[in-house]
Amino acid sequence: MPLALTLLSFLLFYCCGWVFSPKASSAYFKLLIGLYLTHVLFLFTVPLTWILLFLCSLVVFVAYKTLRSTNNKKNDFKISDKTTWLIFLVILSPFFWMNASEGISHWDARSIWFFHAKIFYHSNQLDLNTLSLPSVKFSHPYYPTLLPFISALLAKGQGFWNEYGPKISLSFFHVLFYLGLRQCVKLSSKQQLLIFGLSSLYLGGWMWNGYMDGYLAIFTLLSFFFLKEKQFSHFLATALLLPQIKDEGIILAVFLLCLFLIQEKNDLRLHIKQRWKLAAFVVLPTILWKCLKTYAGLKSYLALNSESLQRLKERSLSSTDSLDIFRNLYLSEQFIFCVAFIIACSLVYKNIWMEIQKNNFKIYIFCFFYISIFAFVFLTTPMTLMWHISTSVHRLLLPVYTLLIGSTLYTICHSQNSKT
Repeated sequence: MPLALTLLSFLLFYCCGWVFSPKASSAYFKLLIGLYLTHVLFLFTVPLTWILLFLCSLVVFVAYKTLRSTNNKKNDFKISDKTTWLIFLVILSPFFWMNASEGISHWDARSIWFFHAKIFYHSNQLDLNTLSLPSVKFSHPYYPTLLPFISALLAKGQGFWNEYGPKISLSFFHVLFYLGLRQCVKLSSKQQLLIFGLSSLYLGGWMWNGYMDGYLAIFTLLSFFFLKEKQFSHFLATALLLPQIKDEGIILAVFLLCLFLIQEKNDLRLHIKQRWKLAAFVVLPTILWKCLKTYAGLKSYLALNSESLQRLKERSLSSTDSLDIFRNLYLSEQFIFCVAFIIACSLVYKNIWMEIQKNNFKIYIFCFFYISIFAFVFLTTPMTLMWHISTSVHRLLLPVYTLLIGSTLYTICHSQNSKT
């Protein structure tokens, strides 16, 4: 059943993208377009059963068109390199097994993401009335709806709700990441596998425990790769997926778009002319959800008010609180590991040391500001300071750590490929 649900999710979203984006150059892009379109339908409160029937009818249509086409030699899923795909499956297998065999147990998974999915499943649509109930306030009902939507849709596909089937939606994101890496033409197939394997191993349990921080990290990294390779349609579709994964994705998307504006400042008019329709389409779910949240009165408990400003003043003047925040953000084991990794790579690859620093300088600046934003969050949080830090800081900064390591690996791989 888990494998069937995974294949079903890819088939449904791919066929949707195939119909509405026939000129798309890759299966990855078609999957994203299908995902965006169905998510928009969901945010317009189209019932899940209708969406499922719509997608199934598209599958039949695509199958019919494919069978009727006698000269269609195009293959989005190229499997000529069977060894590469076999290694990919070997790497993915333990993560897929954990997703399929471990039920929903961790706090964010049970009480936020899949709790919202369960609400949508039983309501058969986006249910703002239930999300607005005081009894649901504990579950952060203002969080993005992408994962809950996919999970509820898969539950509709299997015909019932349990603690295992809907969790397969995490494997959908994991495989989607590899399909995206396959589009990075400046990386060889071995290097794509290397980055996929190292990213998966580094993030470890964050790829199956039901938290979305690990997936936010890998798609941030993938957006950066597309930007470096000047694949701007893929970049826009991936970067603007981040706010739909988690709220912190808004900050990450804004940073990546700023990098894009700096990198392409001389050709902005051309990019706007060529891609304004795509940009408008992929930003639509984020805008829709923001409007719906405002309409339903769903607000973050971290919203600034007079009390949070008072806490900011008190904790800023407290040397103990300030030191605790600084130590956990800037002197954590993970941050030190990333710095040591970059230094080690610079020493091993002395000939490209300057290239690593030049390519990653903007990343370093962003990482500093991104971490500083969370320093501000902890200074104003209504929660007990050390409790909030101890339960969140190790996962909130995963995108930063993954970006630091991944961008360094990308520079090394690209440099090695240029020599050959």
